[in-house]
Amino acid sequence: MRGLRRVYRHCRQADWLDAARATIYGRLLAATMLICALGMTGWLIADAAESPQGRPFITDFDAFWSGARLAAEGRPAEAYQARALMAMEKTGARIDGELYYPYMYPPVFMLITLPLAKLSYLWAMAAFVFGGYAMLMVCLRLIIPYTWPLLSILALPAAVTNMMPGQNGFLSATCFAAAMLLLERWPVLAGMSLGVLVYKPHLALCVPVVLLAARRWTALVACGATAASLVLISWAVLGSAAWHGFFGSLRISTAMVQSVENGPKQLSFFGGVRLLTGSFDLSVGVQLAATLICLGAIAGLSARRPGARPEVAMMAAAACLCTPYIMDYDLVILAVPMAWLAAEAAPRGWRPWEKLALGSAYLLPLVARSASLYLNLPLAPPIITFLLIVILARIAADGGRAAPLMA
Repeated sequence: MRGLRRVYRHCRQADWLDAARATIYGRLLAATMLICALGMTGWLIADAAESPQGRPFITDFDAFWSGARLAAEGRPAEAYQARALMAMEKTGARIDGELYYPYMYPPVFMLITLPLAKLSYLWAMAAFVFGGYAMLMVCLRLIIPYTWPLLSILALPAAVTNMMPGQNGFLSATCFAAAMLLLERWPVLAGMSLGVLVYKPHLALCVPVVLLAARRWTALVACGATAASLVLISWAVLGSAAWHGFFGSLRISTAMVQSVENGPKQLSFFGGVRLLTGSFDLSVGVQLAATLICLGAIAGLSARRPGARPEVAMMAAAACLCTPYIMDYDLVILAVPMAWLAAEAAPRGWRPWEKLALGSAYLLPLVARSASLYLNLPLAPPIITFLLIVILARIAADGGRAAPLMA
């Protein structure tokens, strides 16, 4: 019992994890990530040199770039047609015995990535991945302006899980991070940043809930106007056929979400319950209950007007719990609430369990998918919930500091 109490105290306060150790761990992790990045870059270049198309096996980004190329050629609707996209792609997931990565995003994302069509494959991938990484790092550095966590920010494990498939997690995270920085003084720009999430709407379920509850009317209107404008612009630029193709392709997305085989890759409550029980109905029920509880909790605290940054921290953390479809590359979004928590705790003192929650969420992307695939262990839902709980506890303990109602 004495040993258990000692472990409990170490986990509760985690006094051993101070700024000095965080710096050392950050350096070790940064060195490891740099070696991995150099190795991956060399592999990509070598693989591209051997390919007659100059295109290495880069999974998800292949669909993004191919969709942008089809749009640039005046054929955006064909991005949602398996055979047409296969003709543009050279790698992908198997469908009807052939390799294929489906394009599952609305035409808004095709509009955003359209400039990439003017670049060769490797340059487009570099611009998309490293450009998004740079934008997010700048935002995180502004959120947490202390020296000691700099290497930990740069060596963010979630950045690696997003870079490897060339995914769009950096863009999603930057939308939340920019909103956190802008919401108090420039609510229109913050709302516009959140409105860009219309390209991946299942991650934006919490956005209107928090803005409504916090009475951020200007930001809410700007968010809705930006989302609607992006939809209309994509309709005007890419044509109605692209949207018809997208809605027609939703059956593929729905089938992927419902697939038992994809369960280990889905890091949501839905995916976790499906992994453990195989029951689709139970998974839906648990996910719905979790979503409603999350939305109710963040709406209740947002109504107390704790401030722009706490509101966005809740919004971003809950975004990873309220959707049934979230992958390891989406976990880069958690960098935003983690940065806020570290920025709040460093000068004011750490509350119980905060360090453990922060460290667990920080390392989660490195092990989440492997734990699901090989151990049938859904780690993501409880760890993300743990992070959200300590964030809510800190906000509640602060008594809901009143923010000016100008926004």
